[in-house]
Amino acid sequence: MPQGVSSAVNIVLSVFAMICAGALLYRAGWLDDSGARLISKLVVMLALPFMIVGNLFGLFDRESMLESLPKILLPVASILINMAAGALCGRFAGIPRGRRGVLNCMFCYSNAVFIGVPVTKALFGDEALPYTLMYYIANTALFWTVGIAMLRGDAGVKAEPGDIRGLPKYLAFAVRRAISRRGKGATELDPSLERARNTAGKLKKALPLPLVVFVACMLLILWGARIPEDFFLMSAANYLGGMVTPLSLLFIGTLIMRMIRKGSFRWHRGYEWVLVGRFVLSPLAIWALAAAFGVGGQMRDVFILQAAMPVMTQTSIVAEAMGADSEYAAGATALTTLLSLAMIPIYMAILGGA
Repeated sequence: MPQGVSSAVNIVLSVFAMICAGALLYRAGWLDDSGARLISKLVVMLALPFMIVGNLFGLFDRESMLESLPKILLPVASILINMAAGALCGRFAGIPRGRRGVLNCMFCYSNAVFIGVPVTKALFGDEALPYTLMYYIANTALFWTVGIAMLRGDAGVKAEPGDIRGLPKYLAFAVRRAISRRGKGATELDPSLERARNTAGKLKKALPLPLVVFVACMLLILWGARIPEDFFLMSAANYLGGMVTPLSLLFIGTLIMRMIRKGSFRWHRGYEWVLVGRFVLSPLAIWALAAAFGVGGQMRDVFILQAAMPVMTQTSIVAEAMGADSEYAAGATALTTLLSLAMIPIYMAILGGA
């Protein structure tokens, strides 16, 4: 087996080892459902934001970001095409409404960070990293905007009447209640601010912390801001961001073991479309768009390989946080990660002959 393919297979096996560790911890009772929820919050609210800061400021400056932005249109277009195809597949397959958003996220968003980055680096070398990060930016930006909306829809989140004009007064009330000891003087909400509270809740759900951090970092980089690599904040960001992969995979392991105990870890309707979307339609969309716009060489090959990665690990974590079907996502994540052991050599053979 070629060295690059062997390294990629080792990476996937290490991912499975961490998933198995999470399953064993849940089985041994070291992790329970409350512990799994804590891991989910740690990833989404702490580790992921710091990982985004470390990755963007560590790998981009203003010039490289401006150079990369036009090239991001290719993976953005391919993901949007797959999103439309995933919605059609969900309807065609008769997937219940409470799972269609999860299925679409699994269909069109790939594991561009946890598996995609190390696999691409192992197969193409460090010179492919800029193209890898272009796909990562497109994948991440769309997941934390459109993908979040689809998962919220699965959870049955309904829009409550809101009032943007009363938002400043409600925020002032919330601040007073937070800083006052035991909430004295700010325990009762004025009924006239109830609609403003609904508006604040909708904004909080529509703008998850990782998305806010992602947009803020991109704007700061485009403005010309830089953080020195030896600055303590970058070191902290790299350490905390490094928790994303192991914590996410431990979380998936706990979900899988919980499904095994409940007898629900089995093939579910829609998984066949997830496999088609991940390993066939997603890379095919990139190939067709690259051919149409004359994009070739290493950029095309990296984009195709990134598009053919397993289900995005964060799908099950965010689904849990949103109240969507996280177990449905965890099963497909494990399945596609396992099948990627066979798909990586196949795609390398195809790309090597292209």
